Amino acid sequence: MTARTDHPSTPVATPTRDALRACRALHTDDGARSGYVVLRLDEARRIEIDHGLAGLDDAGLLCQLPEDHCRWVLYALTAAAPRLALILWLPDHAALTRRLAYTAATRHLRAHLPGGTLTLGVENRTELAHATLVDKLLNPHPRG
Repeated sequence: MTARTDHPSTPVATPTRDALRACRALHTDDGARSGYVVLRLDEARRIEIDHGLAGLDDAGLLCQLPEDHCRWVLYALTAAAPRLALILWLPDHAALTRRLAYTAATRHLRAHLPGGTLTLGVENRTELAHATLVDKLLNPHPRG
């Protein structure tokens, strides 16, 4: 019996038009915009907006991310420089297959985002603390 690999036949994750529009609306060269977009991967491997988490402030959003489902959060950072930060939420209680699917799809999502987008993987609420995220995103190299 030969081992089966799903890699060649696995469909590529593709963002929906609404998701792309929302992501592009966060990015401006002068950093005038701020906010976030929460994205999810549906069963058909489309990257779409998770409308259930829209309109919350930063603290509310970080508390409401599901404990057993992965998500992406695209933030507009304006503190140091106008940039986007892509946070990959991979909670410990999410199914391994979903964690792997999100990890693989992240590369395809990043290909549709403006250059210079920072990416950070997060697995628990402690790592999601706003101050911790900002420090990791603005200072990507550990202090030592």
